[in-house]
Amino acid sequence: MIFPYGQERNSVRLLPWVTIIIVLLNFIIHWNITSKNEKVTIELNKIGFKALKYWRTHPYLEITKMFSNDQINLKNSGQIKKAIEMFRDKYEKEIPSEELVREEQKLLDIYIAEFNDTKVKLPVLKYGFTPVKKNFINSITYMFIHGGWIHLLSNLFLLYLVGPYIEDVWGKPMYAIAYLAIGALSAFAFAAHYPDMAGPLIGASGAISGILGAFLVRFWNAKIKFFYWFWFIFGTFKAPAWLMIPLWFGNEILTAKQMDSLYTNGSGVAHWAHVWGFVFGVLIAFAISYFKFEQKVVNKNYNEKYTFTNKGFLDYEEAVKLKEAGKVDEAFALLFESAKNDFKNTDVIELLWVTAEQLERIDEVKAIFIKHIEYELRTDRLEAAQFHYNKLISLYPATELNVQLSLILIQYLIEIDFNKDALQLSNSIYQRTKNESLAGFLIPFSAVLLRLDSKHFEEIVKRTISNLEVPAINKEGLKKDLADYLKNTKNKTSGIETKNMAIIRAVPVSVNKEKIVLNIKDKGKTTLLLNKIKYISVVKIMSYNSRTIFLIDLFLNEMSDENMRIIRTFSIDFDPMKFIPNAKNAGDAFKTFVMALLKYSGANPFYDMDYLILRKVKSFESIEEYDKSLNT
Repeated sequence: MIFPYGQERNSVRLLPWVTIIIVLLNFIIHWNITSKNEKVTIELNKIGFKALKYWRTHPYLEITKMFSNDQINLKNSGQIKKAIEMFRDKYEKEIPSEELVREEQKLLDIYIAEFNDTKVKLPVLKYGFTPVKKNFINSITYMFIHGGWIHLLSNLFLLYLVGPYIEDVWGKPMYAIAYLAIGALSAFAFAAHYPDMAGPLIGASGAISGILGAFLVRFWNAKIKFFYWFWFIFGTFKAPAWLMIPLWFGNEILTAKQMDSLYTNGSGVAHWAHVWGFVFGVLIAFAISYFKFEQKVVNKNYNEKYTFTNKGFLDYEEAVKLKEAGKVDEAFALLFESAKNDFKNTDVIELLWVTAEQLERIDEVKAIFIKHIEYELRTDRLEAAQFHYNKLISLYPATELNVQLSLILIQYLIEIDFNKDALQLSNSIYQRTKNESLAGFLIPFSAVLLRLDSKHFEEIVKRTISNLEVPAINKEGLKKDLADYLKNTKNKTSGIETKNMAIIRAVPVSVNKEKIVLNIKDKGKTTLLLNKIKYISVVKIMSYNSRTIFLIDLFLNEMSDENMRIIRTFSIDFDPMKFIPNAKNAGDAFKTFVMALLKYSGANPFYDMDYLILRKVKSFESIEEYDKSLNT
């Protein structure tokens, strides 16, 4: 079971007064109708009981007019009909004279007429749209009548999700006209499908389905938020409108056809009204787009009449026009100024980033982008924050966010099983907060380090336990966690313990049959004799700063040596064509370079020869995952 509860667009230019008025009208009308409906129902039951009681004592009289086809049947009419048949069979009475029967029939007809006159006073019948009658006024009024509070609230909630945004881009007059027109058209389309239906069509779902169709056309790429529930499994997810709304539409068509096979005059839910309302909404939205109604009328009127607190919306629209006209620099300037004034507007920020990439001016917008990411973390827009953060660190790996907000991001990364990214970010936080002593930071930081099995967990826990601000109950829990952690660490399979190895990153400078010259940071050039290399490992790291690279490890001591030294280099650190200038391409040069090291050093491949000559390279998601594999 899934249902929508929101969507990522969170701003409009003006308050959606039309949507608000529609919602209030529906609530007020339903509140009043509920009270009136109860009174009419009580009166109707009294009259109906009186007619049935009289008929029961006069079973030879005719009562079927109460349920004739020209009258709108009540929900319990089928049960009443069965009761009548039962009474007809059970009670028998000698038929009096013909003249007396006519007099008694006239009295019963009066009761029946009173019943029918009262019945049409029911609001659902008075204001609902009846296909057999096709009344134009009722094609409007039926939209404001609902069968119950659940029916009302479910419809209005969907209107709340999409209505304000269509009202904002179409303008209030067009939106109001479209809403009523779609509702009326869907009613007549429904009547064409069920021309003999005598029951009332009620509810705003036809009109709202049309607004949903318009939303699909206008905001096809918007992300809709969903809540899902299946027994004891529940959670949330986001999906684009272009995927989920058509799925809903397809389901409505299938359900409508299934109901047609079961009911000749429709079921309790007007699925065909939903279908046709959606179709009319899509058609109207395409017409508005084709004739550029928004640009020529709506935006022009807004610009002339209103000053917005949310100016970013207009800046975004204007920047799009500038880019379409080839004025990219002007668009950048407009977006940059708008983002400085309001870094919360996602549309502006994302378009600014894309424009900055196009102009190679990312450095200028980096600080604004960081502010926006931190705003997203504060407002629980975690998926968007993670997406934007990844874009940023792909270009600026050393980017630093607010420490507390970084902790929120780590917790989210763990939830979505991005543990390698969470570990990398937690290591960054650790380096920045070695002297951090706030209990409000240390407690949750300890928790995420434990979940990540971080090497810093022990130190942070000890620091937390010694903090006077940390409650005793938290300290006891942490002591237990630390004891379990140390026990598990001790029991781990011993192999190559990477934490005890001196791993040195170096860049190859030159190589011959006897030695390789390496450039080591802070040490300069160092010569390594090839016969010192005992093992060579070559693996592929799939996610290294958002790209794939090869890693080469040169193991310098025996595998059992706890202080084994590893020289580590990456394919991005050097150009293999420099060593193998005659190679066809960089890939062949890299492979030849590795084979030369293996041949002249006499070293053994860490995995096997097939891996080493890159015939089938062993892949790891991260460097951390590769290092852990050395321990097993």
